[in-house]
Amino acid sequence: MKRFFVCIIALLTLLSAVVLPASAATPDEGLTATDAEFYQVSRPYEAIPLTFEAWVHVPTEASDRQGVIIGNYEGGSPCINFEIVSGGRPRLYVVDSNKVIAFDKTFSGADVRAGGWTHVAIVYDTEGDKVSCYINGTLRATASGAPAIELAAIKNAFALAGDHRSGNTQYFKSAIRSVSLFTNIRTADEIKADMEKVKHTDPNLLAHYDLTADIINDTIIDEGNGMYDVTRIRTWFTEKEPVTDYAYSFCVVGDTQKITINEPDKLSRIYDFIVANKDEKKIAYVFGLGDITDKNTDEEWAVAKAEIGKLDGVVPYSLVRGNHDSSAKFNATFGTDTYRGMFEGFLREDKLETSYTTFTVGEVKYLHITLDYGPTDEELAWACGIVEAHPDHRVILSTHAYLFRDGTTLDENDVYPPRTPDSDNGKNNGDDIWEKLASKYENIYLVLSGHDPCSNVIVTQTRGAHGNVVTQMLIDPQGVDAAEGATGLVAMLYFSEDGKTLSVEYYSTVRDAYYMSTSQMEIAMPVYTLTPADPEESESETEKTETAPAGDEQTETDTDEDTFPTGTYVAIFAAVFLNCIVVPILVRRNRKSKK
Repeated sequence: MKRFFVCIIALLTLLSAVVLPASAATPDEGLTATDAEFYQVSRPYEAIPLTFEAWVHVPTEASDRQGVIIGNYEGGSPCINFEIVSGGRPRLYVVDSNKVIAFDKTFSGADVRAGGWTHVAIVYDTEGDKVSCYINGTLRATASGAPAIELAAIKNAFALAGDHRSGNTQYFKSAIRSVSLFTNIRTADEIKADMEKVKHTDPNLLAHYDLTADIINDTIIDEGNGMYDVTRIRTWFTEKEPVTDYAYSFCVVGDTQKITINEPDKLSRIYDFIVANKDEKKIAYVFGLGDITDKNTDEEWAVAKAEIGKLDGVVPYSLVRGNHDSSAKFNATFGTDTYRGMFEGFLREDKLETSYTTFTVGEVKYLHITLDYGPTDEELAWACGIVEAHPDHRVILSTHAYLFRDGTTLDENDVYPPRTPDSDNGKNNGDDIWEKLASKYENIYLVLSGHDPCSNVIVTQTRGAHGNVVTQMLIDPQGVDAAEGATGLVAMLYFSEDGKTLSVEYYSTVRDAYYMSTSQMEIAMPVYTLTPADPEESESETEKTETAPAGDEQTETDTDEDTFPTGTYVAIFAAVFLNCIVVPILVRRNRKSKK
């Protein structure tokens, strides 16, 4: 019995020593990011963070901008960024739903360059109308003005140790040990307590990331409420499992405008790749998604005509007009008998923008319709008539502006829509195209679009009016081309023979490398013989897949008590087991042998 109580005391002693690590760690024990990796929070936060805390290790000699600790800046969209700029100064940057900077403050009175681990906290005090910055629990600077942060600012999922800029150019250059987000206005005492230990039971804790723990299966666990795990994504890589089990493929060329204007000699890489791989990769069709040019100059159009023309007689293809492409030059450049001969009809015989064609791959019959940038009601009505005349075909729609980077259809409140709230130009946005065309017919199979610059291939699957699932894709590498130089990215879509499985590769024809590990994916493609949706299910319910098929469901975690690394529990159990069971047995055996 005495030994039993000794064991219990030992166990309690061990447990009392288990806390989240403080600031004694070395730089190697934190996360050091690179531009070759990107850390994506699994989903948008459902509450607005008002306190941002992190342990960082920035060298005393560091003078350059260190980058983003956590944020969702993407350019032109509402966002929140918590970062360290030049001189080791913390910064908070907030953009509201009107795309206007609501708050932007660099705290000159604070400096995280301590040569060791430093705790930095920014408290966004909407009640006191001020924003405070703490270094190691001590108030260092205060800025007046703290307008309410709108929910729109957290609509897009955050990134850790970086943001959503193409090329991940603002990845955090030094080490980060942990990041914590709270929904309340933390006091100085609470911040000091957080430095010692972040309590997982704190109802105000939105998310907590311990970056000293091992990253298993490319996942950083949210040790807060367990809802917002982080996925590590590779950006550029050359080795991956090849797609081999497919019957045919489509090649999708997104916005080429930055190549055409900045490095026109690299445009050839895209079309030379298609011609060279037409047979090996079983390319049945090529889709161009608009913004062929950037400045709509004659020089750009001449380059585009020469390179795209390489496909003539090799593989059928279609083009759509983007907002950077004038109708006059688009039609003058491609209004040839060769290009027109690949289509069965046009809304207007003198304009190429709205067209249709049919083709068969294996036993699958396709109807393909191109729509102009911001198609009018007349164009959509015409397209409806074409779909109705081909009920036994799987329909593919291509247009320049349809899907937004968050996986929803582009609407007037998003960045650069064809029709804005203060304009009545007769154009239809993505949400209009969905309501007036894409959702109406059970054989609508696939919608392809560009326009909105995004590092990832974005995929959304939505139920239409008949319960059918419509797969919609955004493919636009212009931001990557602008940030990193011409990449010549193409999206290769590999289909199974029955068309029910789609494998995607996002590949650079310039670098001979793959881009974004989450843009290499396999997607289930239900066809229009699906059983209609349940009556309780909304016709517009979206089964969204951003850059990859839907991930595994979150594993439930007990948030009523602190959780610790598995190794800690193993060590505790081993110590108690040895002391309380193994040792007494060995002692008794030893005594018996002596007798």
